[in-house]
Amino acid sequence: MEIANEPPYGAATQSTLVILSGQIKEGKRIFLKVRRKKEANQICYWLARKTPLRDLMLDYTQRIGVAFNSVGFLYLDHLIKQVATTPDSLKMEDGDTIHVIGGDPSKANDAIQSTLITLPWYYDEKPIVVKVHDLVKDDHIFYWIGRKTPFHYLMLDYSDRNCVLYEQMRFFYSGNYMKPNETADDLEIEDGMSFLQSIILRFFDV
Repeated sequence: MEIANEPPYGAATQSTLVILSGQIKEGKRIFLKVRRKKEANQICYWLARKTPLRDLMLDYTQRIGVAFNSVGFLYLDHLIKQVATTPDSLKMEDGDTIHVIGGDPSKANDAIQSTLITLPWYYDEKPIVVKVHDLVKDDHIFYWIGRKTPFHYLMLDYSDRNCVLYEQMRFFYSGNYMKPNETADDLEIEDGMSFLQSIILRFFDV
């Protein structure tokens, strides 16, 4: 099968995705990564651009099991001091990273978190978050994928993670069968906070 628009070489990565806000229109939400300096493990957050970063900080410290006042949060190497500071006030952009210093993480909090898989995309692509939902298991995985990246790569990754043959799976969007070479732009899929629009349903062939 010939797939157009080959993405850059690279492996998919897996992170934890935490959703702090409900449905938000595209352009009014932001996707941020939080990790300790010199560590690869990270937690990703989806929140409104006007949400105080204190909400993110509190969730992060509870999730890794450290006291709130035992850590500091840095953006562009500057300490975030004001609890009312928002992504908008710091002029943050999608995909920015907040670094954590101090503290001694000992455990993770399992509440309100999902799996996020980041697939490679071209540097000039605008990525989008989509949700792959398994109706049989009532389970889901989120993917961060370029708007021009063929869904073939998402389908391959999903089938591999679920130990199912790629040929035995079918993916649907808005009731229509998805072709592997189609992209988010082709299907006019909006960013994933609009769940009713961006859920991708997965079925098995009978």
